[in-house]
Amino acid sequence: MTPPLYIPVTPTIMAGSLNFMKDSASTAEALFIKLNCLPSLHNRFQQLLIDVTNSSQTLRDTALTAKMALETNLKALAYIESELNNAEHIDNDI
Repeated sequence: MTPPLYIPVTPTIMAGSLNFMKDSASTAEALFIKLNCLPSLHNRFQQLLIDVTNSSQTLRDTALTAKMALETNLKALAYIESELNNAEHIDNDI
């Protein structure tokens, strides 16, 4: 059995999903006020939206931190490689 194919997750898709949830929360709030039905389900959805928003922010912050660390490490690696190449040239000249 082949595994299901998923589309790659991008920040655009994640932001779109979060915006869709927020729009749905507004619709759910209006229906809850108008019909006053399923209050526990409404409260669970509101808590889920808060949790997803917080998780999205944490994921965004962690990804940015990791990206910055990776860029710093790549610059350091390039510097070390250039120093190593210079050292090899000096050894060959000797």
